[in-house]
Amino acid sequence: MTAQKHLPTNAKPELAQPLLVDVAHAARLLAISRSSLYQLIWTEQLTPVRIGRSVRFSITQLEQFVTDRLSTSQRSGTSPRGAHGVGGS
Repeated sequence: MTAQKHLPTNAKPELAQPLLVDVAHAARLLAISRSSLYQLIWTEQLTPVRIGRSVRFSITQLEQFVTDRLSTSQRSGTSPRGAHGVGGS
């Protein structure tokens, strides 16, 4: 008979990753500056989750943002390295 580990009834499993991250963490995940991240908010390319005065970003939304940009780059035949800044100027 094998021994089984039992969790206490009040134990909750930990999340593998957070659902929301702050501005600094989101900017690091996207490898952009905080200013560039705020520019994405102002141009409505990213929508933050506001909890009180805190601004957070959904990991799922950040992943979707990158996926969308990759799809656009592949369709247009442009390389992500050829992009200049957030606004594309």
